[in-house]
Amino acid sequence: MDPRVQKRVLVIAAVTGVLAAVFVLPPALDSLYRAAARASGSPSGQAQLPNAESLVLDRIVIQDASKSLSERKQIAEELARRISAGQESFDEVAAKYGDDGSKDTVRVSRIAAQNSADLRPLALLEPGNFLPSAVYDAKVETYALFRLKGVEQVRGTGGGPSQEAYNLDKGPVTMLALGLLGLVLGVALGQGFLRVSERIAVKWEKTDTGDKVNLFLGAVLGLIGSLPFMLALGGLGRMWASLITFAIAIGLGMLGVFALRSMGDVLPWQAAGARARKTGLKVIDTNVLIDGRLYDLARTGFIEGEFYVANFVLRELQFIADSSDPLRRQRGRRGLDMLRHIQADFPVKVGEHDRYAGDAKDPVDERLVRLAKALGGDLVSNDYNLNRVASIQSVRVLNINDLALAVRPNVLPGESLELLIVREGNQAGQGIGYLDDGTMVVIDGGREHIGETRPVWVSQVIQTERGKMIFAEMDEPEGEHPANGSNPKTHGRQGKPI
Repeated sequence: MDPRVQKRVLVIAAVTGVLAAVFVLPPALDSLYRAAARASGSPSGQAQLPNAESLVLDRIVIQDASKSLSERKQIAEELARRISAGQESFDEVAAKYGDDGSKDTVRVSRIAAQNSADLRPLALLEPGNFLPSAVYDAKVETYALFRLKGVEQVRGTGGGPSQEAYNLDKGPVTMLALGLLGLVLGVALGQGFLRVSERIAVKWEKTDTGDKVNLFLGAVLGLIGSLPFMLALGGLGRMWASLITFAIAIGLGMLGVFALRSMGDVLPWQAAGARARKTGLKVIDTNVLIDGRLYDLARTGFIEGEFYVANFVLRELQFIADSSDPLRRQRGRRGLDMLRHIQADFPVKVGEHDRYAGDAKDPVDERLVRLAKALGGDLVSNDYNLNRVASIQSVRVLNINDLALAVRPNVLPGESLELLIVREGNQAGQGIGYLDDGTMVVIDGGREHIGETRPVWVSQVIQTERGKMIFAEMDEPEGEHPANGSNPKTHGRQGKPI
């Protein structure tokens, strides 16, 4: 991502964090405090009413200044007992203590009553009922009797803090601290957003065009399929209906993507998108793993990219390793060991894209070509016939044998070699020797020198599709003499050793 874009994102995130901390955090703390108070203060099994309810109460305050607090409690308890027993009514008791203005009407929020151990029974009263006990009223610092007149909704609060709200200090120091907190959180979240967006962008770039279409169509199908559920779940409330509908949309979207990917062979955009883009993936054939040279080539850097081993190749390798023939069994085990070494040092995918390989009943070679073509990868194989078929279908083939031929030293007619003649040739008088890279040299007149290391002179080099054939003679051609008695290992005009 462009550094300038990153800076802009971080600045926007920092400013957003500061504004959210200063203007959003205090109301959020207030709401959280209200919810916690309502949850912790409500009695078990009681229905919860909205925060804005206010209890309107008749209150009789015991204000006899000549009595101590404990004596006032005893008076209040006796009065409560008499009211409960029907000996006196609440209004009659109020009349006795009404001369000094002790009877009045008060309002207490339901949450405040629920949060107070003394006032909590008030929240359980029905309008007109009397609380049959003395209650210590902290506001007047004495005992009182209460009767619920009614419950009313508080209106015209203007969103301001009520008496049960969290009293957050709005001073400059507090606002500065909240601003710094928002700045730190905003920058941290901005950096996290940049990292996640970069990863998503990289994965999106690596995603085939067909898979992108599948994701888009799956999301659309998920949204359309979730609409009936949204209408059916409307009675659960807006929050629960939204959460359940969102979960259903995600599930249906994933199901749609899975269904579309499973039909990739018949979808035109899936196959076309996969062929149009080269991924650099190396699709490995069984014979390359058995060959054993792939690991060394990858280690030296001549083969780069991610390796892919299909499950059917792995099963074929396992079948060879379980063979009753000791030679085949050894070759299969060597292939499994080679795959294990490659997995330890290089990225290897196993069986993740086998759905592009076609029917399991098809031959392995045909499935490998189809798989490499669908993935936009390269086929790594030593099979000559498979290489020809893949090349016809525009699939690039990496043949380790071709690489070995390409790096063999060039030998030109007239150059001298020093070879060990190991056996007799097919024609009369011929001997056979080998170069260090295994190239066979047919030596005219070499039969008499079997077992000896002798200088020979190259007479002809024939290059075929399967390799190189070198013909040599024991006698030095006329006009070719080693300069200054040089060793016959040197050859050519520049005298370079082989």
